[in-house]
Amino acid sequence: MNSRALSLAVAVALGGCAVGPDYQAPALEDTRGWVAEQDAAAGPAAARPGWWQSLEDPLLDELVAAALAENLDLAAAGARVREAAAIARVAGARLYPQVDIGASGTRFRLSESSPRAGSSLVNAGLTPSPDSVYDAGASFAWELDLFGGNRRRREAAIAGFAGAEAESRAVKLAVTAAVVSTYGELRGRQRELEVTRRNAELQRQFAELVARKVQTGIARKLEQRRAEAEAQASAARLPVLEGLVRDSIYTLSVLTGQPPEAWLPGLQEIQPPPAPPERLNLGARLAVLQGRPDVLVAERRLAAATAEVGIAVADLYPQLGVMAEGGWEAGSTSNLFSSAAKSWTLTPTVTWSVFRGGELRGREAAARARMEQAELAYRQTVLIALQEAESAAYGYGRLLDTRDHLRESAKAITETSRIARGLYERGLADFLTVIQAEQRQREVEAELARAETLTLVGFATLQRALGGCRC
Repeated sequence: MNSRALSLAVAVALGGCAVGPDYQAPALEDTRGWVAEQDAAAGPAAARPGWWQSLEDPLLDELVAAALAENLDLAAAGARVREAAAIARVAGARLYPQVDIGASGTRFRLSESSPRAGSSLVNAGLTPSPDSVYDAGASFAWELDLFGGNRRRREAAIAGFAGAEAESRAVKLAVTAAVVSTYGELRGRQRELEVTRRNAELQRQFAELVARKVQTGIARKLEQRRAEAEAQASAARLPVLEGLVRDSIYTLSVLTGQPPEAWLPGLQEIQPPPAPPERLNLGARLAVLQGRPDVLVAERRLAAATAEVGIAVADLYPQLGVMAEGGWEAGSTSNLFSSAAKSWTLTPTVTWSVFRGGELRGREAAARARMEQAELAYRQTVLIALQEAESAAYGYGRLLDTRDHLRESAKAITETSRIARGLYERGLADFLTVIQAEQRQREVEAELARAETLTLVGFATLQRALGGCRC
């Protein structure tokens, strides 16, 4: 193929247009502030790069780092990103000429018993004796993307790659939030277990005190039985809580890509749950939408669906291409690269699907319907993102309020229980008053432990709803 013909083909290909709709990202216009009016939405933003680091718990930081490095769901997401990148490279390769080089040598002998043998071979200058043919050369093929079908394929593949990256971010955020939530549940359950153990011991000691009063005739046998029942009831809650603690550790181990027992040595020691920040900067709602991985995934799927419409439209037009081969062919290697052995062919091609019974128009209509579905899915994703962020922001503020109220209640009821017990020991209060006060103390302390756990889980839920960090 001479240089003039090649230059003409390049000019035609580059000057062609890409049929079908050109994609434009949907505009996100949301100038309103957050509906959730609460103190947690008004404070300064945390300065540390990872949102979980604002909890200032080194062991939690270690767990998150291990999960980001070893979690198997994250590894699978990374493999999907690499697959999408390879698919994009394959799609882009169709825009360029395909060039192959090769060489071969053939040794052959014609059959003497063939009906075509004899005089026909002699007249043709051939003999039945063995002979050889050698060739070397290159082939060139190029589909001229005159109507942009291949460019649309590349657009769709690039959008798929960007979508895979956004999905990988979504998995990272989900895994991080799961680690923080589970860690909060672990510390909350350990706190509740510690409270229950302490109360069980206090109940046991109180039962012994009542027993001594019964022996001296100060208390009745019924009071002793009730005190013993309360002590046993407190002790009965311990195995359940111990099982829940173990379950949380197992979950954290699996989240970090390890066997269930891997983190038992490092997490069995009881520690207080980390305190989430009281005030957060939620940022602008528009920025939240632009940073949410699921919104990015939906937007990239819309971009890919739009490009697929262009692919379907391009199939309605002629497909132009050019093929060329050139090289040398000779009967011996000594003459292979001589001027007389040169050979070449140039073949322009045109393919046009003129009639397919409506198949191509049907493909175009189906592609446009898929684009419409992708646009609706994108709009729905945006609405759900706003709903989740608003709900999480409002809920986090209410969890903080609930926790604070329970802290004050726990202080008051602990003092009430201490006073009631002292009065009973001095014979100034009846047994029922003590039992009621201590029952209420256990209830409030358990509620407080659960509230602190829920607050930490709510913090992780809020960060996930806000799109988290771009790690």
